[in-house]
Amino acid sequence: AKAKADFVIVCAHWGDEYGEEITAEQENTAKKLGDWGADVIIGTHPHELQKIEYITNSDGTQTLVAYSLGNFVSGQEKGELLLGGMLKFDLVKNTSSGEVSVENVNMEGVVTHYGVDMSKIRLYKLSEYTQALADVHGVKARTEDFSLKYLKKLFEDRIDNEFTR
Repeated sequence: AKAKADFVIVCAHWGDEYGEEITAEQENTAKKLGDWGADVIIGTHPHELQKIEYITNSDGTQTLVAYSLGNFVSGQEKGELLLGGMLKFDLVKNTSSGEVSVENVNMEGVVTHYGVDMSKIRLYKLSEYTQALADVHGVKARTEDFSLKYLKKLFEDRIDNEFTR
């Protein structure tokens, strides 16, 4: 793909379902994909938000890896499975040198909100979510400590502030 495209973005279905930790298989696969020319790797499957990082490839280039975006919209029953992310970035090509880069990377948190019995499912940006909403979230029956503070800490623990603005 790298020989035919300016940029290569790979969406990988990988990792342990419901796992917050990056597996060795994810790391090894990311390394191979980067060495094969992937500029960006976006992971799915674990249902949990996982870290973002740049990896250095064998030729010295870098690949952006978002190991898991978590759930965008979810009817799941654990607090950590209701937090996901929207990843934004710019793909930039220097027309003189042909060099490409991934710039202005930003992960924005999203929260799936629902009422009792998963009624009225709605998606909010984490930056717009409130404690009042968290207080009436249907997940509180199963995740008692679910709160705005809980969500913000989870996001901060998983996503390095280099990737949040």
